[in-house]
Amino acid sequence: SGSSGANGVNGTSGSSGSSGTNGTSGSSGSSGIGISGTSGSSGSSGTNGTSGSSGFGTSGSSGSSGSSGISGGNVNGTLVSFQTLTWEGPLGDTTYTKPANVVSILVEGTGGGGGGAGAANIAANNATVGGSGGAGGYFKRWIATANSTYTYSIGAGGGGGAGNANGNNGGNTTWDSGGASNMLAAGGVRGIGGTRANNLTFIDGSAGGDASSNSSSNGDVFIKGGSGRMGIIGTKVRAISGDGGKNQFDTGGIGASAINNNSRAGGNGQLGGGGGGGAVFCHNGTNAANGPVNGGAGGSGMIIVWEYA
Repeated sequence: SGSSGANGVNGTSGSSGSSGTNGTSGSSGSSGIGISGTSGSSGSSGTNGTSGSSGFGTSGSSGSSGSSGISGGNVNGTLVSFQTLTWEGPLGDTTYTKPANVVSILVEGTGGGGGGAGAANIAANNATVGGSGGAGGYFKRWIATANSTYTYSIGAGGGGGAGNANGNNGGNTTWDSGGASNMLAAGGVRGIGGTRANNLTFIDGSAGGDASSNSSSNGDVFIKGGSGRMGIIGTKVRAISGDGGKNQFDTGGIGASAINNNSRAGGNGQLGGGGGGGAVFCHNGTNAANGPVNGGAGGSGMIIVWEYA
């Protein structure tokens, strides 16, 4: 046999076959246990937010007003009691004793009122009017640390004038005379009697008493008593006398009025030192009024001691 021939050239490669199907997934592995990491550092604070707008609530209703306290200087403490000191006859100085539980006192007082003047018949077709008396003066003082005792005196009211006579002056009221807390309320001035006329005439009332002290302290009050009111004589035999002067404790005695053949006594002042009212007498020329008439008596003074613990 002859020798083998040379190999022929390779043919071209065939096209790739299609991919095989995917295999099934393997089962999951068990979970691993990792070590916790360290905490991170805190972040920086954020900037403040803007403020919210203000709200507007409705106003509450007002509370009721408290009762009024005693007026005066720098009053402190609790009011626990008071004493009213009045005229009990010509006793001179009397002693006030402070209760053991009392620390401070507020003292106020008045002098006696002046008496009104009387009136009597002098001539026909005339009227006679007695002048009215003035009121006693008034004092007030706060004593923060009070003494155990104080002396005081109360002014009597002035008597009313009889007939055409003047009235009598009111007496003075004093507290701690000569001491550091001394005060005085003078009595009112007496009414002047005997004013007669048959035409329009005015009759002045008398002045009220002063009030004062030789020492002073914050809150002291000193007030002059009121003057007696004016009286009037009119035409046709008619007349009106003035009321007595008034002060902080008393409004004064009432004046009188009369016409033709009438007469009227003046009214009395009351406790507290008001002045007495003047008397009136009228005579129209036919039948005179019966007898003279008296002016009103002035009211006696007084002291009130307000006691604070």
